[in-house]
Amino acid sequence: DAINELKEKANHMSVEEINSSILSFIRKAETAEKGLAYKEAQKEYEMALYLASGFDYKEEVGRISFMILELDKKIKDLELEYALKVGEKAEKKKDYVKAINYYQQGLKILNDVQDLNGNESRIKKLNKKITNLQKHL
Repeated sequence: DAINELKEKANHMSVEEINSSILSFIRKAETAEKGLAYKEAQKEYEMALYLASGFDYKEEVGRISFMILELDKKIKDLELEYALKVGEKAEKKKDYVKAINYYQQGLKILNDVQDLNGNESRIKKLNKKITNLQKHL
């Protein structure tokens, strides 16, 4: 496991090596994010966060935590978009069970997102859509 390896290395690192490693993990994460490799970016950010928090770099912890939150938001947006698209395709093919399942996944994502600004109407629409589809069963 990469975190365990990092734990071992961190015990023997100088301040310069720690700073350099944090910067390196952030750069790798940003590169992965630009390449839409979000899970890889997430791992790199978590490695940077582990080092920064382990050595009490409060400012870095805040900055990296923000980057992770922004990345999580992108991942959730993609998952939501996918669930809604697959749900719509299934609905058009009259595969109502599949459509309902994907719309419910979309609902779960919307409900999980802490920032509910604007999501209330989307949640209502999805609930209404699911209710209408259930009538076809």
